[in-house]
Amino acid sequence: MADTSKAAGKPAGRQARQPADTGSPWRSSVAPDRDNRAWFEQIYRQADGDVEAVPWGRRGRSDPLARWLDDLAADPANAAVLNGAGRRALVVGCGLGGHAVRLAGLGFTVTAFDIAETAVAWAAERHAGHGITFVVADLLRPPAEWRGGFDLIVEAMTLQTLPGDGRHHAMRQLAAMLMPGGHLLLVASGRDAGQSPEWPLSEEQLAGLERAGLVRWRFDIQWREMAGERRRLFRAVYQRPPDGAAKPAP
Repeated sequence: MADTSKAAGKPAGRQARQPADTGSPWRSSVAPDRDNRAWFEQIYRQADGDVEAVPWGRRGRSDPLARWLDDLAADPANAAVLNGAGRRALVVGCGLGGHAVRLAGLGFTVTAFDIAETAVAWAAERHAGHGITFVVADLLRPPAEWRGGFDLIVEAMTLQTLPGDGRHHAMRQLAAMLMPGGHLLLVASGRDAGQSPEWPLSEEQLAGLERAGLVRWRFDIQWREMAGERRRLFRAVYQRPPDGAAKPAP
């Protein structure tokens, strides 16, 4: 995930090792298949304390989630969603922690997690003064105490890294972790239904969140340049009905 906070935490006198260039937009020598933990962990370990060596941490890289938050904040109709006073937020796949800091600045009590232990330790060190709880956790198997525990969940580019069965289960987990009336902010690379599946998601696949019990509250499509191509970006807000229950996540 993109991290727009100031680059810090690079150990003095150490040279970062760059990930191998395999033609992937994320430039890693390990493919993100079912062993996502190893794939992401390798990226953070190879960065060796250099934020610029993490693809989504580089200065100047566009941050679609930050732009989505800015656009939502510009519309008074979204004030209740982004008012963090007395409310809890969860950041999925927090990476280096920039999005968690943004939510803490809005007044939320923030829990942020990632599957990569190196990322979590790094983020906790970088942002020690912000009162954020950084946790190593798996979206497919989140702590039981998180069920129904959050007013806001932020998810950017994580669902699309999961294989089909895992993605469906993750969607149910996201719905289950929202408290009634809570909102899910989502950003994902998009594709048409007939295009190659790989990482980008189709609108039909995102409908799995509605089947999990959420209501699509807002949805739009942006375009961005990535790897020399013009690609869709889906931005959405979902809500767990105030008087309704999410479908159980087995």
